[in-house]
Order: sequence, then structure tokens, then C-alpha cells
Amino acid sequence: QRAAHYALRFVKPLDQEMLHEVFSTYEKVFVVEDGAMAGGCGSAVLEFAAAHSYKTPVVQIGIPDRFIEQGTVAELQENAGISVDKIFETVNLHFK
Repeated sequence: QRAAHYALRFVKPLDQEMLHEVFSTYEKVFVVEDGAMAGGCGSAVLEFAAAHSYKTPVVQIGIPDRFIEQGTVAELQENAGISVDKIFETVNLHFK
């Protein structure tokens, strides 16, 4: 299986059983969130991976730790790199 979508419904507590399955199955893990990457869901997934000695690369996609200008939701998503097109581009870059 090349790819799958898992919904991590909450960060605390992490669904460790699901994450063990993900890290045991896939060569790369992408964490997409519509919140800040720093201290967000991706950080929790990285901590989980480190605590369990997983070497699987984790790619975080979310709002960067910088000031975001005002705009429409679509403009903000594009600017932050979390629009559908930007997520698609990021994932594709990692599979070339």
C-alpha cells in the first residue's frame, strides 16, 4: 500500500495503536494540520516517533511560525502552504 489517510482526531491522548500501525506500514508520514506546526499535532507525532525509535521521516504541513498577513481563507491557506494545491505539491515533491 503506497498511501493512506488517517484521521488523528485528537492530540491528547495520542492514538498510539494507530500511530504504531502507521509507522510500521509506511516509508514516510505526512502530518497536515490547519494550525501552527510548532507545538502542534506534527510535533506530538514526532515526539511519539522518537520515543518509540521509529526512523520513518515525518513531514509537517501546517501554518509556519511566522506572522501571517490578513486575507480570505483561501489566500491565507495558500500563503501558509496548506491549500489543497500546496499540500499536493509538497507531497509530490517528496515522492520524486
